[in-house]
Amino acid sequence: MPDVKIEFKVSEEQAAAMIAAVVDSTAKRLLIERPIFMRNGKLANFRLTMGETAFLAIHITNKDGVIVPAPAGDVFSAVSGDVAMVIATTDVMPSGPLQGTPALKLVSVAAGLGITATTTDSAGDNPDVILVDVVADLTPAAITVDEADAVFVHNA
Repeated sequence: MPDVKIEFKVSEEQAAAMIAAVVDSTAKRLLIERPIFMRNGKLANFRLTMGETAFLAIHITNKDGVIVPAPAGDVFSAVSGDVAMVIATTDVMPSGPLQGTPALKLVSVAAGLGITATTTDSAGDNPDVILVDVVADLTPAAITVDEADAVFVHNA
């Protein structure tokens, strides 16, 4: 396929107007960054394994859904719909490329399904509500031999 070069000529004023339209920093909504899984054609709840703590990055989006910087002095808060199953607080990302940025911290307490975790901010942006399922840890950790169901046969 041949290389194609397309050039547009715009004035400085037009370029400034386009940049201003793209970089509209008017915050409108909180967005919790999380993996998206679908189950039966619907957005699946966020899965948190018992004994684990999850840190999910908090972002602010503008009216077009583009991530923008949080307003100066913005303070985030979080609340769990059932603290007996999930504790929701705000913290910072402990590692990775977003280390030190605001985070929703979810701590598993007991198994449960469909627990709400709501994140808000002091600027009054639309909150982000996610549903959390706290599930048992099914990671294999040991080998066991089932002696109770042993089968005995005669030696040949």
